[in-house]
Amino acid sequence: MKSVSKIFNLILCMGLIISLAGCSNSGSSTNGTNGSSNAPSGVEGGVKAPSQGDEPSKSDEASKGGKSSNSNNSSKAEAPKIPTKKSKNSIGIVIDGAPNAYHTGLYVALEKGYFKEEGLKKVEIIQSSTSRAARSVSSGNNQFGIETQINLLDGLGNAGALEVTAVAALSQHDNLGIISVKDAKIKSMSDLMGHKGANVNTGIKERMLQKLVEGDDGVFTKVKLIKDNNKAEADIVEALKKDAEFAWANELTDGTMLKLEKIDYNFIKFSKEDKMLDGYGPLLIANNDYLKNNSDKAKAFLKAVKKGYEYAAKEPEKAAKILLKNVKGLDEDYIMESQKAISEEYISDAKSFGVIDSKRWNTYSGYMNYNQIVTKPVPNDTGFSMKYLK
Repeated sequence: MKSVSKIFNLILCMGLIISLAGCSNSGSSTNGTNGSSNAPSGVEGGVKAPSQGDEPSKSDEASKGGKSSNSNNSSKAEAPKIPTKKSKNSIGIVIDGAPNAYHTGLYVALEKGYFKEEGLKKVEIIQSSTSRAARSVSSGNNQFGIETQINLLDGLGNAGALEVTAVAALSQHDNLGIISVKDAKIKSMSDLMGHKGANVNTGIKERMLQKLVEGDDGVFTKVKLIKDNNKAEADIVEALKKDAEFAWANELTDGTMLKLEKIDYNFIKFSKEDKMLDGYGPLLIANNDYLKNNSDKAKAFLKAVKKGYEYAAKEPEKAAKILLKNVKGLDEDYIMESQKAISEEYISDAKSFGVIDSKRWNTYSGYMNYNQIVTKPVPNDTGFSMKYLK
């Protein structure tokens, strides 16, 4: 009996061993589907699935276009994206549209190493549309940029106002006005009635034009504005050759283009229509947070810029050649000709380059406020600072 009992117990043990082995095999699978079916929420195949807050693995980064440990990528590489922010040691300057003689001093400072002399090793000039330069600086994507006084005041008065400050005037006078083909016989603001105009494509330009036309006893509704004319802003010559008879323009840049094209024109300067409109030309603006947190760098940057513009004021021809050397595709005749006139505006009747006089600034903004040309009033001494330019 004892031997039978031992044999019976041995059989039971062997059966139990076989049963346990079978359970172990049924709990795993070569394709992982069986194991994952019983996994808790958030777990795949017994491994925790990454949530939005989890750090991706290197292989995850590679699949999303990030860094990969495998440097031998056979797939076609994507074009690099422009970074939205500069590194802490670099400075970006966004210019308003295509490079022209108003920007020459910046290129001189780069070419002659003035920035490096001030310890600024990486400075980049970035071309942007006129509507994006100030926004790029305000958002902090770039530290410096160029904007007109009229657009800056309008931006400062808007909801979600621009977080920028004008730190230097690149030109002591804006030279803005209405340029028109000679045959249109436009010699006063009221003469615009019945004629087609280009480059009056923003609300602030339209409101200012309305004030000036009505101030000359004209009826603004009789002025025909070409609304959908984005090309005219970039090429006023082309606009005047086609549908437009007049355009909002800068006499020193756009007037030079017309002269080279041998197109006779008339020009009505805004500051001659009203002395309060003797505003500044393009302004060098800076991000407010950058100025607050990098005061010394801002001063060093402006010192280099000042040297660049002082050189361009004294040596317009040499400076123009530096611009042409650094920016391919510019019209040489246009740059050389416009540089002569604009170089005289860098300092003009001011004591030195870049000066912004509070009285003139407030007079200009006061005109904009009183006539409701800006959407919201801008208080006196708002939007500029002479603290950083020495």
